[in-house]
Amino acid sequence: MALRLVQVHRSIDDPKSLTSEQRRLMEFRAVTLLKAINDNLYAADFFTREDILHTPVFMHIATISRYQMVCRAVRWLIRTKRLTELSKTDLRVVGKNTRYHGPIFYEDYIDTIESLIREFKTTEEFTVMDIVNLWRSDPHLTTNNKRVAVRKSMTRLVNRDALTKLNEFEFVRK
Repeated sequence: MALRLVQVHRSIDDPKSLTSEQRRLMEFRAVTLLKAINDNLYAADFFTREDILHTPVFMHIATISRYQMVCRAVRWLIRTKRLTELSKTDLRVVGKNTRYHGPIFYEDYIDTIESLIREFKTTEEFTVMDIVNLWRSDPHLTTNNKRVAVRKSMTRLVNRDALTKLNEFEFVRK
């Protein structure tokens, strides 16, 4: 069985080497994944594999198996030109207009993040996810995009001495 999975994994780049049953299974998973993307990430301009991992359709599958299945299905969808890679991590559905600015786009949201941080008292501890959960604007960003933007912005704010990092997870305003 493990050998067969390895063969399917390696064969995605050459669909002609797959049996008709393997192609049918890959296409089924890819279409299911594309439907989940359209149903759950419809407002997002772009998304990552991490975002896809948290769509409800695959949550019943163990994490490592789900990750492998998502990676294979994403490669299949890219190969069949239904998804486009915007960067090493960012993806979008083919034909969807996007406001994607590349990896440095997170700097565009530091003002939003600073205003969310100001909602906490100066002695009140908070985490990255506390800020993400407060962030209601920008529905074109996925939760994962917001998490990355907050994490990167908070690192900059700590370096600027605007925040204090208490430990690996918690911060306070200065």
